[in-house]
Amino acid sequence: MRYETLLFDLDGTITDSFEGIINSVIYSLKKLNAEVPPMEILKKYVGPPLMDSYMEHNGFDRKKAETALYIYREYFGSKGIFENRLYDGMGKLLEDLSEKYQLLLATSKPEEYAKTIAKHFNFEKDFDNIFGILMDDEKLTKTDVMKKAINHAKSKDKSKIIMIGDTKYDILGAKNCGVDSIGVLYGAGTMEDLKDATYIAKDIDDLRKILL
Repeated sequence: MRYETLLFDLDGTITDSFEGIINSVIYSLKKLNAEVPPMEILKKYVGPPLMDSYMEHNGFDRKKAETALYIYREYFGSKGIFENRLYDGMGKLLEDLSEKYQLLLATSKPEEYAKTIAKHFNFEKDFDNIFGILMDDEKLTKTDVMKKAINHAKSKDKSKIIMIGDTKYDILGAKNCGVDSIGVLYGAGTMEDLKDATYIAKDIDDLRKILL
């Protein structure tokens, strides 16, 4: 392939973080005495920025969503962060890709958490750098994070950069940044969410075939 730099999303793309995120959301809602939505709604919290999810799915205003996020981190920072697993075959795939491409991580998760997860699952060695939001700046969008990562790409030719992610935010971010994208169907996103991706990978083997 013509690409030189791969931007990777984290949740739902590299790791299956469903359990930890959902447990943290439930913890925050219960502490706020807010209604816990059914699982089909809770699943939608995995991937997108959490502030957006609290406002969209629970009807919180921005101030209440900020409070919910603060409480969320009480659980996630100590326990939820490790209620997580690397997708089968992903560790080897990242190792193989790092021999051919520059790998950069671009996630809506706080950068501090992303680095802890990368170290815990031993894939930090495969990435040149890891980018996420800052704990005190929830206004950063996925597009903003991707722009930071792209600024660190070895090539300034955007045709040589591609984003890999599982949600519409990843695909929209790639479009906003002027780079191609691969939508992965094994995470949180649906075919409808990923319809504008340059490529679609149904599983890890499919992603390997596209990139290697």
